[in-house]
Amino acid sequence: IGVAGGNSLDSTVMQKRGRMSHQLRQLLLQLASIAQGPIFTDQNERGAYAGFLLDGCLNVLETVLTEQQQHQDQLTADSMIWECRSTEIVDLVTMLSRITSNFRTKLLSQLATFQRFLSALCAIGKWLLESSVTECHQAGGDFGSMEGADWKNDAIAQILQCSEAMAGDYWLAGGSDSQEAKAACESLAVSLAPLYGVHCACRVRMASLEEHYLVREHAELDEAREEISATALEEEMAAAASLGRFNILASMKALSEMFHECMPRLKTLFGSAGVGGELN
Repeated sequence: IGVAGGNSLDSTVMQKRGRMSHQLRQLLLQLASIAQGPIFTDQNERGAYAGFLLDGCLNVLETVLTEQQQHQDQLTADSMIWECRSTEIVDLVTMLSRITSNFRTKLLSQLATFQRFLSALCAIGKWLLESSVTECHQAGGDFGSMEGADWKNDAIAQILQCSEAMAGDYWLAGGSDSQEAKAACESLAVSLAPLYGVHCACRVRMASLEEHYLVREHAELDEAREEISATALEEEMAAAASLGRFNILASMKALSEMFHECMPRLKTLFGSAGVGGELN
């Protein structure tokens, strides 16, 4: 279900292959919605079915992430491959989100690939966020000129949906005393919770870059766009809070470190303003 790279393929063939790959992934996405019913005779069959879908997604997603890290410049330079790859990533994380919502944490945590699943979510989320910050730097804080912003935001939203589904799962949230639930909580705290600090740091950095751009260019967002942007960011931060709940102490530490980093600058600003002065 992946998209092969390479500049030797004709662009028309690449486009057709990309559309076909997308359609196949959409079919798998529909199959990931089949989680109940007489098709499964018992929980073992449900687990095997979920495991098969999960393994397939992870195999492709890990390959994509490896290729991105090793050949970032080459892949980005080829707009055709980059477009296919971006669609592929969004489709894959959407499938993972669908699997998480439909099969629930109790069943998924019993699979041999559960730890791998959490690590992959964290890795792809970290790459998406950090590459977004890099692109924002290159654009000088001008969000409107960031070509990859929309699909990356879509992919991040799907990852956060995975997190919300697991954080809100009654099997975990209800305070189950079973050893299986405790083990699942520990896995989430170790493998997925670290994404919370990365998410906060990257989003704050991007907001700072955008604000500097608006001030530098004497630009203003129109009211409608500003309201939509603020609402979207608020919803995303609320969803990201589910990551923080997996390891509250580590999340508080991450926020504390961010606060301490900005304190010297805040003190300087307030000090230069003086009593009754204005901050520039």
